[in-house]
Amino acid sequence: MLITDVCAGRPGLVAVGYESFGTSGFEEYTGVAWTSPDGTTWERSAAGETAFAGAELLTVAAGGPGLAAAGVVHELEDGLVSKNLGAAAAWTSADGLSWNRVMLPASGDEAESNTSVECIASWPGGLVVVGYVTARDPE
Repeated sequence: MLITDVCAGRPGLVAVGYESFGTSGFEEYTGVAWTSPDGTTWERSAAGETAFAGAELLTVAAGGPGLAAAGVVHELEDGLVSKNLGAAAAWTSADGLSWNRVMLPASGDEAESNTSVECIASWPGGLVVVGYVTARDPE
């Protein structure tokens, strides 16, 4: 399990990250999120089995409907999740415990690329995300 980011938000503190199982570049990912009113006691979100399936949550910020997280959702290759196939995604939450996934749109060459969001920030105009696009290996 890896915790990748933490922020102050409505419930106090929110931390995000992911668990991975497997080897050789083919792994199973599940995003994770926790909330804490005081930084001492933490409650894990139950969203992992649904909204966070196949995901690495990499960043979180207070904003949007309360909280916004972002990262990558991995695609299946021969029934296994491949670290080399992924699409940028974001999640929103009012309370840090229930989360809704939003796939971020790809356009042009990005539709045939790996995309990921590495950082999300809130400002008075809304949210801004920063990430990357890399070409997929040709078949």
